[in-house]
Amino acid sequence: MIFRRLWPLGLLALALAFTGCDSGRKNPSDVVVRALNATANFPDPIFLRRGPLETQPIQLAFLGGDQRAFDEDTYNFRVSYGDIQTQSLIEVETFEKQISTGTWYTFVLYQKAGSVTHKILESPPVAANATDVQIQAFHAVEGAPTVDLYILAAGAGVSGTPWGTVAFEGTLPARNIAAGDYDVIATEPGNPVHVLYTSPSFTLSAGAAVTFAITPDAGEGIQRFSVTALNDTSTVLVDPTVQAAIRVINGANDRQPRDVAFNNEFTPPLFQGTVYGTATPYLPIAPGTDVPVNVTPAGNPGVLEITSVFSPAPGAKYTMLFTNLLGTLFMNVPQDDRRRVKSQSKLRFYDAAGSCTVCDLLLLPPGTDPNTIPAVDIFGSDPHPQLGPLSILPITQWAGDFDVVLRPQGTQTIVAGPTRITLKDGGIHGIILTDNPNGTTIDMTFIDDFQ
Repeated sequence: MIFRRLWPLGLLALALAFTGCDSGRKNPSDVVVRALNATANFPDPIFLRRGPLETQPIQLAFLGGDQRAFDEDTYNFRVSYGDIQTQSLIEVETFEKQISTGTWYTFVLYQKAGSVTHKILESPPVAANATDVQIQAFHAVEGAPTVDLYILAAGAGVSGTPWGTVAFEGTLPARNIAAGDYDVIATEPGNPVHVLYTSPSFTLSAGAAVTFAITPDAGEGIQRFSVTALNDTSTVLVDPTVQAAIRVINGANDRQPRDVAFNNEFTPPLFQGTVYGTATPYLPIAPGTDVPVNVTPAGNPGVLEITSVFSPAPGAKYTMLFTNLLGTLFMNVPQDDRRRVKSQSKLRFYDAAGSCTVCDLLLLPPGTDPNTIPAVDIFGSDPHPQLGPLSILPITQWAGDFDVVLRPQGTQTIVAGPTRITLKDGGIHGIILTDNPNGTTIDMTFIDDFQ
């Protein structure tokens, strides 16, 4: 299983994705079964079994695809995911399907009314010596608009008759087109001027069979939908014109406000007077490569405390944390994971506390005495997660109440907590760690779903 998030990396990368990894073409099986997971709010991986006792199920991450050769038979398919609290499989969908020689099958798993359901697309096999490309389409996003879908020569823009109009759960049946370089474009139905989505250009090679699925975004909420192309693996085609978004956490230990500018735009900077120890709202930023970033004292653009670059991807969100190391400001700008997932809660720590070079993080059942907890994780034999200045630590946990405790590595000394927190099912939570003015303890500021 391969999951690729692409924004525009050129035609070659997509050509490789659509033709697989083999150096030579193989004679295709008569019965090919492909699967795509478009269930944005269910845990990874989704398991697709051909029966309750199958030991090698298809495992699909969100927007991940897979291809298998099946024997002709009738199968009772079972769809499930792993629950992290009970360590058990939760079955969410079952269906029966006869798989017959002479047909290729594409299973799309998607969400409807909060549950997992499926669609099976059937198409003729592709001949080993085919010189054209077989394409089909499916709309897998509840709440996304009905669109006119075009597949056009790369860079040509919208013209002519659309491939077809497709609404949620609608399909465009298999058809053949010439091999070549293409764009996929979605517009408002009957209004080609109102473009809703444009893919990066890609290459379709002779003999490929590609399903284009309208799929949910990764949880950032910036774009209405993405398009995922499924051949023997999946490729996410992110609209290169979609804005990214970024927020800032000022962890400078002098506690003074800072300005943060991008693309050398200082008048005004994107973020003005960011306050110590808090997170700003997300603001849009144009995607690009090696975008200049500058941090200065508030109102004083002549003093550059950080001069760096980062490369925001279309449709993605980022949190920029900066703090002092050895008396100098440094930054960390990872991409955020904002996808809300059933039966999971996401918790991210942003460490701007310089007083603890390495801290052990304890996430304990409520009321647990931290002094009874040795230097191993109570949930297993591994050491506790560790934090240090500029760390941004993501944790996936089940929903419920917990006590958060920080201790310097290898000690029983508590520098923060115990503090009771409540993690919501499907929640996105953040905790900013900063030095208390007393110089010996660490403060916790609660953001996102804690607020």
